[in-house]
Amino acid sequence: MTIHRSLGVVLLVLLALIGGTLGTVKLTNDHLLYRDATATARNWARYVAENVKDLEQIAAGEQPSSASMAFFRWAQSVGLVFRYEIFNRGGYSQLISDRQGTALVDLSEFNPAAAAAVTAFQCFGTFVLDTLSGFSC
Repeated sequence: MTIHRSLGVVLLVLLALIGGTLGTVKLTNDHLLYRDATATARNWARYVAENVKDLEQIAAGEQPSSASMAFFRWAQSVGLVFRYEIFNRGGYSQLISDRQGTALVDLSEFNPAAAAAVTAFQCFGTFVLDTLSGFSC
């Protein structure tokens, strides 16, 4: 083997190692971010369910109580969760809270993930992060 060929093989192996390392780091990072977001959503769903006493009524389309609206405004101002939605049992959005505020939905679209979560877990609310498809309580 000539010196040029040996250097080419070494360079090729080095590039393969660097590419493999970068790929492994990206996959690991994506997995950890997903797990963190999932855990945050589940914890947030539990926290809301424990602190919003009229969650079932909100999911049924009724106006939130003043205590619940105060909680939603507080949660929005703290900034722990970017966006969440409360769905009814049929999979239709009832309340949305994001950077623009917290409001009841006038015309909602069907969300199959929310309907599946309600069916599978018998939850009244499913909270959705913008970056992920959805979570159940």
